[in-house]
Amino acid sequence: MDRHTLRRVRLCLWTVTAAIMCLTVVYLNVLSEGKTRVVKRSLLELDPAEGTAGPDGKGGEVLFFNMVPKSGSEMLVLLISWLQGRNGFRHYRLPGGRAGNDRRLSSQRQEEVANTINEIQSASTVPTSFDRHIYFTNFSSYGYQNPIYINLIRDPVDKMISRFYYADLKKRKEAQLFEECVAAGAPECRFINGHLYDLAIPYFCGHEAYCSQLNNRDALERAKSNVEKYFKVVGVLENLNETLTVLERSLPRYFRGVQELYFNELQTEMKYSKNKNNPRKMKESTRRKLESSLKLEYDFYYFVKKRLLNQRRWKN
Repeated sequence: MDRHTLRRVRLCLWTVTAAIMCLTVVYLNVLSEGKTRVVKRSLLELDPAEGTAGPDGKGGEVLFFNMVPKSGSEMLVLLISWLQGRNGFRHYRLPGGRAGNDRRLSSQRQEEVANTINEIQSASTVPTSFDRHIYFTNFSSYGYQNPIYINLIRDPVDKMISRFYYADLKKRKEAQLFEECVAAGAPECRFINGHLYDLAIPYFCGHEAYCSQLNNRDALERAKSNVEKYFKVVGVLENLNETLTVLERSLPRYFRGVQELYFNELQTEMKYSKNKNNPRKMKESTRRKLESSLKLEYDFYYFVKKRLLNQRRWKN
């Protein structure tokens, strides 16, 4: 083989080697992209024609009840638990959230919750539902598909009264009226603008500090926006009939038969906890003072109530 032929052979081999290297890089990039999580749309954003089952035909649909405390949440969870066998889904109670300081989470802990739900749902052959006291968490921030959110709220002052007497049963040695607590200016009965509180708005706004600040306008607007975007139904305890109707008609996979179950079984048996002996009446002036302190909580309450009643009319 002469020198010129040898040079041509070497050039050819170099070209082939370079091509193989390029193809290898491309292939590795494809593999790498395949491992990257794709941020999926919320289940509420999926077109109904696409369905909610996974690619293998398994469950796929996820419902998340991020419960606002002292708003009828345990009653609704009991109904969901009873309905799971009838309607062919599986309900899970997530750990945590029982203490007030375990509802606003760090980014890492939010991701852990999203990952836990994703793992359980992925292994399930039926639709799944979950509940926990936790502020709104945007699963897409961690590469997961957002679940279908639901929640239940109540009149802000009534919620505070219920929480006060619930704590009274657990902690206080001597009975105290809520009105006396307000008059005394006790920390648990006093609301100061800008201070952080575990009220309703954070459960729809999120884990940022401003979401828990009393009467923060940005928190209110974000909570309203998230309700419209992520929450299929937000019920109102004072409008329980309308709430159950909208739940059953909007999410029949989970709530088919809920009205019959509530009125024929739960309401008659009264199996959910209720402290009947707690006084609830107070002076009108005291109530007006509290309503003024919780101004934006009431703004949010009436926004949710109007939305619920509109949904009730649409479903008709």
